[in-house]
Amino acid sequence: MFGMTTVCLVASIGAQYYLTGDVPELTDWGQGMAMADDGIDPDLGADDGIFTIAVAISTADSLLPEIVDYKVRDDEDGWYGGAGGQNMQAVLSDSLDELVVTFDTNERPAWYPDAPWSISDDQLANGYTWVAVGDFQFECGESGDWFPESSVTELHDDGLDGDIEAGDGIYSYLCAPDVAVEGAAAKIVRQGPWGGAVKFGSDGWSFDPGDSDNVSFSAGPDTPVLFQFEPGLGWLSVASLEGGCDLTVALSDYPATVEQGGTVSYRAEAENGCELALEFDRAVMNITGPASLTQVLYDGRDLRVGAGNSIGSTVRLGVPPVAPIGTYTLEVTISRDGTDVSSDRFSLDVQ
Repeated sequence: MFGMTTVCLVASIGAQYYLTGDVPELTDWGQGMAMADDGIDPDLGADDGIFTIAVAISTADSLLPEIVDYKVRDDEDGWYGGAGGQNMQAVLSDSLDELVVTFDTNERPAWYPDAPWSISDDQLANGYTWVAVGDFQFECGESGDWFPESSVTELHDDGLDGDIEAGDGIYSYLCAPDVAVEGAAAKIVRQGPWGGAVKFGSDGWSFDPGDSDNVSFSAGPDTPVLFQFEPGLGWLSVASLEGGCDLTVALSDYPATVEQGGTVSYRAEAENGCELALEFDRAVMNITGPASLTQVLYDGRDLRVGAGNSIGSTVRLGVPPVAPIGTYTLEVTISRDGTDVSSDRFSLDVQ
């Protein structure tokens, strides 16, 4: 009885960013090379707020420094790098003749670094195995704390043991400390000895001898703590899972009445008030009353909602001129892997 159109809202990005560094290909700390957000390789999506650049760097022995230092800058001479203003670093070798750098301008509340942006490169994304280290490791089964060579607290991207989706570039580690922890200190490090370590903390990347600040978390006894680390973009979440927090549906901006032949418009949001990113893969609208309708609003790949964020659409519903008069209930439900997560509803009088 009803027709429907879903309209998604997309943000636009207008700033310009440049990659600069200490080699000629990066203009020797000059203006830098313009990064792009146009969806053309290597950039993965146009106007998504993630700027990307690939720079070919000479590997001739006479021009081959052991490390390339780099930062991102903007049109207003703002500079973006690692923890405490440290330069980002990439190690050159005969196998690395191109450096791909990403700069994400999409703020993630409750994620680290404590900034509205993040930075990374393809070497950090794909070149290392990552370990969660801190003064909690012994309580999670390791032989001691602050042990960067651990395989017990190693992060993984296999869809198991707390990892949401295999191969999505977000590496996870889930543990439940045997005793309550208060103000535990933690960070992510490249697996291996401390010497020459690459680290990620609350203020982002650091490279020896620099050191990023620790992340702090608390949890009750046997309460799961989930580390989620996305090295390809440079984001980290550490969250206690106490309380079974999950996504919630919120419907708003809907009318109380509509005439036969009219149009109903409302806003449908999936809100995440939790301390970690969550996902859903299906959204369904059910209308019951004098007539009924079930309409799939979304059915596809997992939609990730960052901690403290929401995603949604404006839904427009056409009411046929011959729709039965009476009171209807409209309900939207989101689900994950075949299990309902949350729903919301409102009543509508067709006159």
